[in-house]
Amino acid sequence: MKFYLRGAWSWDLGIGVIFGCTLAALALSAEVREQGVTVALAAGAFAVAIMSVVLGALAVITAFFDGPYRRVLEHAGGGVREALAAYFVVVAVAGAAALAALVTALGWPVFCKWGQMASIGVTGLLTGWSVAGMVSLVELTIFHAVQRAKLMQGIDKAAQVGAPQVRPNAPE
Repeated sequence: MKFYLRGAWSWDLGIGVIFGCTLAALALSAEVREQGVTVALAAGAFAVAIMSVVLGALAVITAFFDGPYRRVLEHAGGGVREALAAYFVVVAVAGAAALAALVTALGWPVFCKWGQMASIGVTGLLTGWSVAGMVSLVELTIFHAVQRAKLMQGIDKAAQVGAPQVRPNAPE
């Protein structure tokens, strides 16, 4: 897990902390506490949706990692595993958010006010973190798409000047 924690401590965690603290503070209000189960279930639905979107995006981005680009990643250090680490972090956080939301929704009627604040705060932190993490994933996906396009342009230019042919899907 140490490998993935390096990518976890970033600005999107800060957004999650702010969102979680805000939800916890709002839970001081009796009106908000009356809707606690609804809020928790909505957060859980968000988390599950985020997991689905990220897994779909992961399927798309792995298509970028064909022969030449994969070799570039391996030589750059870290390889494909490091390039995809941020996707793992967001899916793991969204999964934790979904579980926290379920515990919050089921436990809400029996939690004291402070327990409700804590549970909705943790749920909010994890949900906010995973939502903000999706922004980072969009940026990362764009980065890899641009880098792969540049690599393929270089391969095309090399072929035009008569360099030995580079086959993008050649076996190792």
